[in-house]
Amino acid sequence: MGADLAVGTVIEETLRCPFHHWRYSFGGQCVATAVGDPAPPAARLFRYPVQEKFGLIWVFNGGKPLYQLPDFPFPHSELVIRTLALPDTMPVDPWVLCCNTPDMQHIKALHSVQFDMKDPHDDVEWTEYSMLYDFRGFHKNGEAIDNRIGIYGTTLYYQSTVFANKWFGFMTPFAMPAPGHTRTYMIVAARRDMGSAQEIEQYLDFVEQLERGIVSEDEMIMRTVHFAPSHLTRSDRTLAKFLDYLRSYPRAHPGARFIR
Repeated sequence: MGADLAVGTVIEETLRCPFHHWRYSFGGQCVATAVGDPAPPAARLFRYPVQEKFGLIWVFNGGKPLYQLPDFPFPHSELVIRTLALPDTMPVDPWVLCCNTPDMQHIKALHSVQFDMKDPHDDVEWTEYSMLYDFRGFHKNGEAIDNRIGIYGTTLYYQSTVFANKWFGFMTPFAMPAPGHTRTYMIVAARRDMGSAQEIEQYLDFVEQLERGIVSEDEMIMRTVHFAPSHLTRSDRTLAKFLDYLRSYPRAHPGARFIR
């Protein structure tokens, strides 16, 4: 009847609905009612693929994931991970936020990053479900940076960076709590061997604030932007290809027939 199982309760090997206490199995089938009535055959839910990683629960919108979640370039055992959720939602779909990554004009103009090389349009690594590229340059405050950045699917930003000779990893998964809205998470990683526990926490603080600063520069734009056909220049070759990538990306609503 539309009650949200997110506020249900795990009972043994079932999830109990908070409304009438019907219980659903791991496979999504209603297996028991609280009053003893037989469970209606139609009382079943779509089971999404789920993975726990980096302190988050990831859910794939489909029957089988199209790609694997990325890893940082060091074993997980060698890293200290910090995961957090930003409190506000953005009034745009996640793919709009992802367009910032292939938009090299945006990186240089808004974020004041200088490239120490020509734009790497020809070196972007494309797959059906991801795009990644490397660039060297300087942060707006003059620190040398060596970046590998990209997008997985249409909802996950990836970054591996050497910033002033220190490595950090960063991911931003975007959730869509409602159509046209995005909830942002942050995953920050540092090497365990870079110093004491206190020094690592201080570095994670630094990286978190660095990335929050970049998000703040985007915030007012992302709260007001409405993508429309526009004028692209030769600096937008990768952005243009990414827009084609988005147009051809598989659409899915696998739970549609389970919704009454």
